[in-house]
Amino acid sequence: MGNGASASQFEIISQKELKRAKKRFLKINGSLDSELDPDNFKRALSLGGNPCADRLFNVVDTDGSGGVSFKEVCQGVANRRSMSSKEAKLHVLFKFYDKDGDGLISMHEIAEAMQLACPGLFPKATIEQLVRSTMQNFDADKDGYLNFVEFSNLMRASGMDLSNNSI
Repeated sequence: MGNGASASQFEIISQKELKRAKKRFLKINGSLDSELDPDNFKRALSLGGNPCADRLFNVVDTDGSGGVSFKEVCQGVANRRSMSSKEAKLHVLFKFYDKDGDGLISMHEIAEAMQLACPGLFPKATIEQLVRSTMQNFDADKDGYLNFVEFSNLMRASGMDLSNNSI
């Protein structure tokens, strides 16, 4: 497979970004040819006990191998950098919510995301009520899941500012 990256392989990211990613990857992993496991991924990004770290790992692990290659790290940097449009940010958020990667967001996935966003703020019964209300209002086809269009409508209605760099 060989991840001995050159700038030409990752022209979408700058030389500076490539050098920084390579240095950090090697520091944590020792080799560009092996993958970061979830724990090393969290260490590389200084995410430690961040409850969103596992979801972020799944977003970056695009091939679903259970590890993150140097190529996937570079792609993640490029994706973050290219998130200038609201649509691109919505796609990243959708992947973040869609924990199992099936292209749909279930009620359980919404509840988990709410718990991650507001740990301990709401009792379980309140979260369940919020999830039911969300599905009632935004699950247009009433299949029990949010597809990308329905999720986009929810995010737009939430008032979330997708124009800044906070995402």
